[in-house]
Amino acid sequence: MTVPRPTRRTARWVSRAAVALTSTWLTAGASSADAVSPQERGASCGVFARPEVPPTPEGPFQVGTTSVVLTTQSMDRAGLMFPDGNIGVLRLPGAARYSIWGASGSFGGVGRWAGLPNGTYKFEGTLESIAAAREGGRTAAALMQGSSEPSPDGSDFDRDYAGGGPTYVISLNGPTASSHSSAAARTTPILLQIYHGEFNAIPGRGQLAYGGSGLAISRDEGRTFRKIGQILAPHVGRDEFFGARTRGGLWADASMIEADARGHRVSAPNASSQERERFDYLIFTDHNQVDEACGGLSLARVRTGELLVGVTEERAPHFLKFYQHGPAGSWQAGDFSEPGIGGRSTLVVGVSREFVNSPSIGYDSWLGLYVLAYQVNQKQVRISTSSDLLHWSAPQMIAAAEQDSPTRLFYPSVVGSGEDPADLGRSFFVFFLMRERDTQGRFSNPRLLRVRLDAPAH
Repeated sequence: MTVPRPTRRTARWVSRAAVALTSTWLTAGASSADAVSPQERGASCGVFARPEVPPTPEGPFQVGTTSVVLTTQSMDRAGLMFPDGNIGVLRLPGAARYSIWGASGSFGGVGRWAGLPNGTYKFEGTLESIAAAREGGRTAAALMQGSSEPSPDGSDFDRDYAGGGPTYVISLNGPTASSHSSAAARTTPILLQIYHGEFNAIPGRGQLAYGGSGLAISRDEGRTFRKIGQILAPHVGRDEFFGARTRGGLWADASMIEADARGHRVSAPNASSQERERFDYLIFTDHNQVDEACGGLSLARVRTGELLVGVTEERAPHFLKFYQHGPAGSWQAGDFSEPGIGGRSTLVVGVSREFVNSPSIGYDSWLGLYVLAYQVNQKQVRISTSSDLLHWSAPQMIAAAEQDSPTRLFYPSVVGSGEDPADLGRSFFVFFLMRERDTQGRFSNPRLLRVRLDAPAH
């Protein structure tokens, strides 16, 4: 039986959880040594994914109340359903307010008369209240679909839809310059955005769609982005997927983080030579079969130096997917050998027969751990932690909708509450979109929410 997948953010899944959207508790992540036991490695969903471990609400991470950042009415006024994917949040050098990017357009039950096309849109404000950025008295897309703005590599992966998404500051001051910190680009601010692209079997209709991820850069503080090429596509090919006569879509949405060759955080300037060897890692949604037993997330990476050269030359670098060749639990350099566009991959987070999507990753300096948020079946927002990007703690559920309710949850994004939103710190937020599906299958009443997470004292 072919498993249906949600198409351009439309739900086709039913969650197994039957709990109301509420505040709950999270568990701090385990280290790489104890996150997955030897008995669990190689279990049902990927070499490193745990078997059926249900998410738990208990733990030392306290989850605060959920609040509304954007109401349906404010989206109507802006003419945009925001966001239609994970968001990128930066506080640019010298700025008093945050800049926030996401895919959007006049769809999703709001902005019916505005007619704004799908694309990347910029918002500005605080972490409590944001509004669409306007240039010359109007709201305009910073990046648009490939039929209007083709990808420079000749790919048509984003022909019918394009928009982002996770956004990072790039510094070109040296081969190991950080690419993920607001403070890193005081002199040469260049923004790098990962954007979601789609090719629809029938142009203009998202009922059968094939997705990938592309890169775009901005030199004007995110008012406009210029595409530099595709970086990710599922292992299942477009023709194979369309020929399977299934419904929905296949995606390859991604979030990025910097680490060394072993997946550990690159620390001080006097770090070891291996730690100084920096990579930019993507954690992303992949699909290795049309009818797959597990939904989940995989890894890909590129050397940071190669990424910076690509940005300088305005061409997409070649990411390589993680595909396990050796014993489970090992981490070999040769495991990153499959091409980012179409290669095979091994899941590092997997759930049997469920839809996992919209990963968002950050680093928490307070805990010394990576923090990953993702959605399952458009009914739950889960969070896990890791010290090496490979072994992830048991999932913690921070928001959920009742199984039989019309409510759907989308696009969790981790955002630090301090000066630099790239550093999660002791307290941080997870933003996510909530909306309903009416009796005719249409989405309605979208709103952007956030929930605060607090780590325990040391």
